[in-house]
Amino acid sequence: MSSSGKSKKKEKPFVECPDCSKTIASRDAERHKAECGSEESPKVPYLTGEKLVVLTTPCQREHVPQDCFGWNAQICALVHPDVLQQIGATSRTPCLLRTLPERQLVGVVALWPSTELAPLRVSIPGQPNERLVELEVVADEKQKTVDSVLLGPAAEKVPPFYGLRSFADLLRVYFANSFLLPGTPMQCRYLGNLCELEVQGHCHENEAIVLRTTAKTRVALKSEISVKSKKPLDLDSLGGCEEAKAEIRTSLLDPIKENTTPSSVILWGITGTGKTLLLDILKHSVAATSELSLTDPLFEQYLSHLMTSKTLVLIDNYNAEAASKHMEAICQFLDNGNTLVLAARDIEAVELPLRRRIATEVELSVPSQAGRIEILKMLLKQESLEEEVNEEQMKDIAMQTHGYTGSDLKAALKDASRKKGGSFFDRLLTATRKIRPTGLRQFILEVPNVRWEEIGGYDKLKKEIQQAVVLPQQDPEAFEQFGLQPPRGILLYGPPGCSKTLVARALASQSKLNFLAVKGPELFSKWVGESEKAVRDIFRRARQVAPSILFFDEIDAIGVARGSDQGGNRVGDRVLTQLLTELDGLEKSSGVIVLAATNRPDAMDSALLRPGRFDKAIYVPLPDIEARKSIISMQLERMKVHPDVKVSELAARTEGYSGAEVVAMCKTAAMIALQEDVRPEHEDVRPEHVTRANFDASLHQIVARTDKKALEGYRLFKRGEQPREED
Repeated sequence: MSSSGKSKKKEKPFVECPDCSKTIASRDAERHKAECGSEESPKVPYLTGEKLVVLTTPCQREHVPQDCFGWNAQICALVHPDVLQQIGATSRTPCLLRTLPERQLVGVVALWPSTELAPLRVSIPGQPNERLVELEVVADEKQKTVDSVLLGPAAEKVPPFYGLRSFADLLRVYFANSFLLPGTPMQCRYLGNLCELEVQGHCHENEAIVLRTTAKTRVALKSEISVKSKKPLDLDSLGGCEEAKAEIRTSLLDPIKENTTPSSVILWGITGTGKTLLLDILKHSVAATSELSLTDPLFEQYLSHLMTSKTLVLIDNYNAEAASKHMEAICQFLDNGNTLVLAARDIEAVELPLRRRIATEVELSVPSQAGRIEILKMLLKQESLEEEVNEEQMKDIAMQTHGYTGSDLKAALKDASRKKGGSFFDRLLTATRKIRPTGLRQFILEVPNVRWEEIGGYDKLKKEIQQAVVLPQQDPEAFEQFGLQPPRGILLYGPPGCSKTLVARALASQSKLNFLAVKGPELFSKWVGESEKAVRDIFRRARQVAPSILFFDEIDAIGVARGSDQGGNRVGDRVLTQLLTELDGLEKSSGVIVLAATNRPDAMDSALLRPGRFDKAIYVPLPDIEARKSIISMQLERMKVHPDVKVSELAARTEGYSGAEVVAMCKTAAMIALQEDVRPEHEDVRPEHVTRANFDASLHQIVARTDKKALEGYRLFKRGEQPREED
């Protein structure tokens, strides 16, 4: 009994912080201590008497209460019953929803208990996953029960069904027994069309007042619609994406204007590149449009109603699982000559039956530097801040924001606008550094922090590789003046342990380029076609986050000479062919530099080594005596060394050692000294330094293992000769 009692105590879900009185999850106690008392935005969920700071989780339709429909289903915020009990709230308690860290007001939600959720989690329709949000309980004095409410369209474009009596009747039922927040848009669907409405007449209150409707509340629509001074949306409202906009114009908008048959389109690209904005532009540019949701239970009914209407159907947030349920209906819709535009994050997620029926696929990629400048100009103009940042400063920001999407730049601009002090440009630069760019977020992207000074010796090698990679980035005009093109590929070859990988990491770090590293064997898969797909994907990633360095370590694993596979498995040949195709497809404007390292250059396919693929092959030899002195000096700086230890002597005694072996020799000497230090028989006398005797012992343990035949092979490869085969 006592043990079970103890376990129950351990399972207590919440604890109260004694310093700030916030209620936090027991498992987050240590994390909360690190930020307790900080003025920065919280990162650990917590509860107070009137506020919840919780993490969002995907909303499952089956978890929404059955009696929750209409607008109530859209503002339903599911939380664990323990959370309701902890803050003293009941079901349908209204809360103001704000995003963090900017505390931007999103709207009003109503709390509902759900045992399916973990404590300090909230599930709200339409909210992104794993995002920290703030829920503030609305006090009774800030709630107002209304007998009638006046609604008007939130967008510029007034829907054609706005004046229908049936639409007004739908709204009366849709918004009954619910909560409305003036000043925030509310979405409603009518015959498959998405309509955004706002409460009229309550928008000038000093404080946020939540309106409570009843079953008897009358809902009226504003009859006179004032035309806003906002510029209407068109393709010029989308910054960058020139190729995508041109494709949309020629394949879709121009045929509609000319009354000819337009082409259906798949828009695809990562989050934040403008897919939803482009769909909004199409809604404003085309008179007859209808936006449908694949998760809507009435999707097929809406689609069948639109079968003969010549309406442009728009589908955002394409989901393969939801689409599979309606695949037959969608294919029939397209086969009847109708036009469809769907937006997806990944083109590979769109099923083949759809892709073969939709002729046009438009990628919205991460904007280039020029695209980012154009987006910044638009955003600054929208916020009336164009005078705060000049052209040179805008170029600096664009150069430092590789991988940023339009939404990332918008978030940085908002953050800079909220802060005070200093110049706006400095605040904007600080804001961009805080944001993890969306273009890199989905990739495991290495950000090396290696300086050239950390690589002992190799001064000539470092200068040569910097001239090949860094100089074209810093002074492209000089290369154009002499008609030179920077190398697309550089091969580093030499004995193992000679800092080839470290050189690549230092190059990426010091050149400020994005760095994608892949080991050759990692690309192989047992599934047919997956290895080639992995090669395509890694090059696509590199182009997406350009300018970048794509580093292949142990490239001999995938670049082995064709026909050398004795086992009959031709996957290596297929991967090599795909690699050659990708290298040939790299244009100088792509901004991708391929860097590779190998200690078996003789085993590589000759086609891989020709100019145009790997333009430059750099030999990384064993360190000479000066390089060894530099390496040993760097290692000894971290140790307490006896004065009788001479760097020059150790460098002379390590002839033929690789850089890794020299480092291992120094570390082994320190370990020998440490082992002597902890022996019981030496309790009275403890050595304080690494002595010469320790290094002598280390040199007996760590010996040079680079084969002389291998060194001769590297020299022959450098001269373009093949090593002779022995009888």
